[in-house]
Amino acid sequence: MQPIIIGAGRGSRLNALTDTQPKCYAPIGGRRILDWLLEAVAEAGMRDPVFIGGYQIDMIRQDYPRLTYRHNVDWPNNNILASLFYAEDDMRGGFVCSYADILYRGSVVKRALDHPGDMVLCVDTDWRSRYQDRSLHPEADAEKVLANGDRILKIHRDLTAEEASGEYIGVARFSPKGAELLRQHYHRLREHHAGRPWRGGVPFEKAYLIHLFQDMLESGAEMHMVTTDGEYMEIDTEEDFALANVRWPRYVMSTKDHYGTLFPTAVVGSMPRPAFVREIVMGERVLSPERQNQVMDDAVRYAVRLQEQAGLDIITDGEWRRASYIGVIAEMAHGFEVGKNPRDGRPWTVVTGEVTSKNANFIVAEAQFLKRFSRSQIKVTLPAPALLGERLWDPVVSAKAYPTRESFVEACVPILRREVELLRNAGVAMIQIDDPHLCLLVDENVRGTYDNPDAEADFSVSMNNAIVEGIEGVRFAVHLCRRAGARVRGEACHTGGYEPIIPYLNRLKVHHLTMEFTAPGAGDAAVFRSLREDFEIGLGCVSVQPGHIDGGVEEAMKHLPPERIVLNPDCGFAPGSAAKVDMDEVYEKMKQEVEAARRLREKYG
Repeated sequence: MQPIIIGAGRGSRLNALTDTQPKCYAPIGGRRILDWLLEAVAEAGMRDPVFIGGYQIDMIRQDYPRLTYRHNVDWPNNNILASLFYAEDDMRGGFVCSYADILYRGSVVKRALDHPGDMVLCVDTDWRSRYQDRSLHPEADAEKVLANGDRILKIHRDLTAEEASGEYIGVARFSPKGAELLRQHYHRLREHHAGRPWRGGVPFEKAYLIHLFQDMLESGAEMHMVTTDGEYMEIDTEEDFALANVRWPRYVMSTKDHYGTLFPTAVVGSMPRPAFVREIVMGERVLSPERQNQVMDDAVRYAVRLQEQAGLDIITDGEWRRASYIGVIAEMAHGFEVGKNPRDGRPWTVVTGEVTSKNANFIVAEAQFLKRFSRSQIKVTLPAPALLGERLWDPVVSAKAYPTRESFVEACVPILRREVELLRNAGVAMIQIDDPHLCLLVDENVRGTYDNPDAEADFSVSMNNAIVEGIEGVRFAVHLCRRAGARVRGEACHTGGYEPIIPYLNRLKVHHLTMEFTAPGAGDAAVFRSLREDFEIGLGCVSVQPGHIDGGVEEAMKHLPPERIVLNPDCGFAPGSAAKVDMDEVYEKMKQEVEAARRLREKYG
């Protein structure tokens, strides 16, 4: 189902807001209208939107290169109906069309996608409440709908508010059959009315989309509606703009159902790599770029299906395309040397030059691939800036480019922040910052290696905040762990309760903390009472230690309400790119996690 966004016009009623930028760039809650639209499209499970542009189309092309564009070159002289048909070739397999000056959630589109009708319009039944404060856009201007049940009888601005069933929000879905009916009707009308006044004396070229809909209804076509009780705003005037900036972000945060269930289940990030995947990411088998992409696409599909088959609510791509969860920064930026650690043969990355952006879409491409074939909620992971400094800065080989570790860390922040913005625009549900470095500061032995461990914790938190602060429309998480090396390389197992870093955790500008609690020495779950009450807790309730499958959450629930708990393993399932972890055992662990969630929902839901 092809999404089509109609955004050719300037939107002159927004005055100075569109003097130098398109209407869909108007910022609502710190994000452009277009960003909200792309998120809704992604939430509905669709991909690769077509954007019909006109005014300032080159600006949009530059900022959103992943969109497909159709250019309405005559936009000053036509209107929405004519504009839509610049994308006629994109309609044939069925499509969803949307105005570009509206805000709505993906749940509205999903209802239209699930409806069996061939032509389905999205209609707001709570429309009149929005017009109480719209003095510049009266009810008479609303594209009102009259319906019997879900069957649309009439769509017209002249309907009275009292007889209207609701307002058409500007989103419609057409099956392949519905698209063909729409196309045929449009061309018949165009043949007879082009260049002449049409409905209400409006020239055919200046007609609105609802004019075509109404003509089809009068000709006996069958149209249906799905409803939304709110979940929608139009940005037509400066007054609308001001209202939306007050109400829309508050509405999204108060009503968005992030998971759809209590005790949602997830993985932390990595999944075990089969031998053939390890060969590719470790460079042991060299394939052509085309063949490698094909093999890795198939492999990632398997990793996702494994999670979905186990029943997880939130999935990742297993991080299978990354040679290293830390070294992935070298895919996004220049300035790094990549090779193998001479001590153990593992991937090794070190900064040797100035860090500058080279591929701002590497991680975004991972997320976009998932969205093409999975409707599950998606989580994407990034390394914490301070962690990169701890692992990738060398006082000898890095000093010429960055004389201090801190200066290197600060240089990484813009690279990571840009990736976060792109991931948000792509509709990712959660972005997780992996920060085991911060978590190691719970261990007294580690703290003793720093002159001022509290300053180190403060720096780590400040750098995490720098990459997320002010970015809205996505949930942010920080993952805290301390056992990756111990599981597969025999390194020291770091212990200690979270108390030493609690003041710093409470400063994090994120929504979610993923914390391990199955590990011995992880401390008392009562520590949750010291954390901010708005934190959601990703509770490490399933051990990733080989051979250990059991885990639970009852102790944590003495200190946390059910709605704040997400279930996950205590760490990633594949610590280290070369780690050999039994896939079947991991599958059983994921199933047990899902079974635990089922029982908890029965008991507490």
